Amino acid sequence: MPPKAKPGSKSAAKKKARESARLEAVFKLFSTFFATQYGEERWQKLHKALEAEQRYACLVNRYADPADVVRALLPVADQLSLSPYFANRYDPALALRCFTIENPAAAAAPTASGRPGPFPPPVRDMSNNLSTYYLLDLSSLLATQALDVAPHHRVLDTCASPGGKSLAIFQRLGEKGKLHVNEPNNERRKHLRRVLDEYCPQGTVGNADQPGRISVSGMDLSKRRSGEDLPGGIASFDRVLVDAPCSSERHLIHSPADLAQWTVTHTKTMAKRQRAILSEALRACKIGGKVVYATCSLSDAENDSVVEWVRDKFNDAAVIIEENPNGWGVGEKTRCGWLVLPDVSNGWGPLYFAVLHKVGNVRETGRSRGDYNDDYDFEDDEEYNSDDFDI
Repeated sequence: MPPKAKPGSKSAAKKKARESARLEAVFKLFSTFFATQYGEERWQKLHKALEAEQRYACLVNRYADPADVVRALLPVADQLSLSPYFANRYDPALALRCFTIENPAAAAAPTASGRPGPFPPPVRDMSNNLSTYYLLDLSSLLATQALDVAPHHRVLDTCASPGGKSLAIFQRLGEKGKLHVNEPNNERRKHLRRVLDEYCPQGTVGNADQPGRISVSGMDLSKRRSGEDLPGGIASFDRVLVDAPCSSERHLIHSPADLAQWTVTHTKTMAKRQRAILSEALRACKIGGKVVYATCSLSDAENDSVVEWVRDKFNDAAVIIEENPNGWGVGEKTRCGWLVLPDVSNGWGPLYFAVLHKVGNVRETGRSRGDYNDDYDFEDDEEYNSDDFDI
């Protein structure tokens, strides 16, 4: 093995120059790819917005003591605005309480501790030892709103870590509602379980000895017919959320080392994986139920094109792409769904989501086995293992 180049040596300088040249070439290809999709002018504005710090909203934990929630938010009380987007048509008492800071620059500024600002860090309440609120992008909550969860529903979250969307779903459920969260990666599943235990009443999250209203599994739903092993089997959930692993381009923009690994081929590979997961999600959903497909990707190949593929590959009479004529408050319409991008959404996003209404038995038409990624391993996917979704 040749000796490693010493810092400051000519070989080290050449290596650094090569890495710099590679990163520049990849970034040029990356920019050309998205400028082709969005147009050069829009892409330049979007790229600048993506370089800014991510903006966060504050989802209040309805299981925490309200007095302790108020005390925790007191330092920013005069800046808070209650978001109008999260009413509950089934039970107004189960509407999400989500606060934002109206000044986007202040909302995105990190605190001295490095946490998303300007919100103080959540604290545990005095009554139940539960965390008072959860910080995440407002667009993430819009995707759960689109799921249209009723209090009695049985809901599946297919790729649930780090847990913000799962918490939002659970807060919409009544005493008869149940949530099954799935996370194929072992370390992320451990984190998910910690989040659920931190925010949900004791005994809510079940285990081998004691079932609860929330159950947890570690299945890889990109495997063909893996949904048959879900609790209750196929066609057993009223609502299914697919917050799919994706290319997460905002993370790449903030991480030159990860951006250097980006290729167009990777986007295509990711889309193949997403199609497989969405297909299993539709099989897991009851007739009459809904599936929300979501990503934080900018790429049409991972967004509308995935939804169109599933629509075309299943019986057209079985899956309907559902539109909201009034929109979702923040973002813009796409061919099949809704897209929240920070350049035109006051700093929120990126997040894409689409609503698929299952109205009949889904029968595969023309899908080859090769369209499923049977050899994919979530444990080895560094991008999927990153926590750059919500906190």
